[in-house]
Amino acid sequence: MEPKSGEGRPSFMKFAAPLLAALVLVGSACSATSLSAESEKGLIAAAVARRALVDSSVPGVTFTTVEVVDRVGSSNADGFISFSDDDRSLTAAEREAIEQALAPAEVRFVSSTADRLIEFEDEIAVVTVARPKGDDSEATITTGLACGGTCGAGGAQRFELNDDGSWVFVENVGSQWMA
Repeated sequence: MEPKSGEGRPSFMKFAAPLLAALVLVGSACSATSLSAESEKGLIAAAVARRALVDSSVPGVTFTTVEVVDRVGSSNADGFISFSDDDRSLTAAEREAIEQALAPAEVRFVSSTADRLIEFEDEIAVVTVARPKGDDSEATITTGLACGGTCGAGGAQRFELNDDGSWVFVENVGSQWMA
């Protein structure tokens, strides 16, 4: 004789709900960003420097001035960054690290790229940065660089933390764009 539901054998549903809840928690923990403030500062500086000094769309050009949007935006799958009123400002420590990483270029922190896109001057770039995703050993961060007309590049890049505490570029990740 086969036991009735709930008798003898536990029903599938008694196990399915807790199992599903556990899987959701594990999955969300894996995708959470857990960068310390010190690591995030170094990563943002390394990513901005990489985009402005190495991965612009004009090889060999050295920007004498780099304007950095003073907020950390959100990235999309196409490698672009958008900003909202909820985005946090770059910290004083992050600004200082960016200035050090871009030296000897003059660094200016600006509130928007909108006005600058109309009046680019020679050897000036505007860099945007999005919230990084990862942890204190490996992270992905999206940056964008605009330098007027058909000059610009952006997308996500993966970095790893060296034993000496510096972030090192590993590879481009996902969609990249170039003008």
